Amino acid sequence: MNLPTVALPKIGNEVDLSRWISLGAPGGAIAISLIILLFIIWPKFTQILQLKSDNQELSGRVQNLNLKAQKLASFDKESLDLKLGASEQLLPSDKGVFSLVTQIERTAATSGVLLNRVDLAPGSLHDTGDSKKTASSSKPGSQADIGQNFQLKVSVTGDYKSFEQFLKNIFSVSRILAIKDLNLSASTSSSGEGSQMRAAMTIDAYWQPLPKELNSIESPIEDLTETELAILNQVSSTGTVSTPSIPSVPTGKTDLFSSF
Repeated sequence: MNLPTVALPKIGNEVDLSRWISLGAPGGAIAISLIILLFIIWPKFTQILQLKSDNQELSGRVQNLNLKAQKLASFDKESLDLKLGASEQLLPSDKGVFSLVTQIERTAATSGVLLNRVDLAPGSLHDTGDSKKTASSSKPGSQADIGQNFQLKVSVTGDYKSFEQFLKNIFSVSRILAIKDLNLSASTSSSGEGSQMRAAMTIDAYWQPLPKELNSIESPIEDLTETELAILNQVSSTGTVSTPSIPSVPTGKTDLFSSF
């Protein structure tokens, strides 16, 4: 009796197919999971990390703003007004050429010297250009960092003591001034008694225009040094700065400008 053998290979093929299907289902699930992780979960995770970093940065900025607000609230308005007025005297926001000339004339009269001339340097009445450009081209710590300036050519005549007092009074002016190109010459007075000296100098007067733009609200508040506070307090109370002392050096003569 002959038995049929055709159905056996068909059963084997079905077993192999079911095995591949059972193995392919987990693999497909893994592949789909990787795709979801790569294109959905990972971008969300990076966004969460970025949001966390941004929140920490914002928290620090808010804390700094709160500290700044507390510091501003602790300031006394009257004291700030006085310091602002003193700062305006030290470094005015406009040139104030005529007021400075008047101040020099009064200083010469009270010092006892004869004011021969006060000339304004050419171009001093015009704007000096962009202050940012000037500051960037100057060396750190130089006088150009103070602000813009104009020049006055001054010539006086008087005895040594009067000229010394004139210099002291000029340096005690509340405005920031610098004297350079000082030329001295001695001569006998017309009466023949005593000696006179002639002095020619250049006075640099500094000023700083008001800023056109305010700083960022998050910019820190810089505290004034003790020296700056002392100068502002003195200008606020007296209107002048401390008079510098001219050191005495051994010269061998009591009057350097006496006739030989």
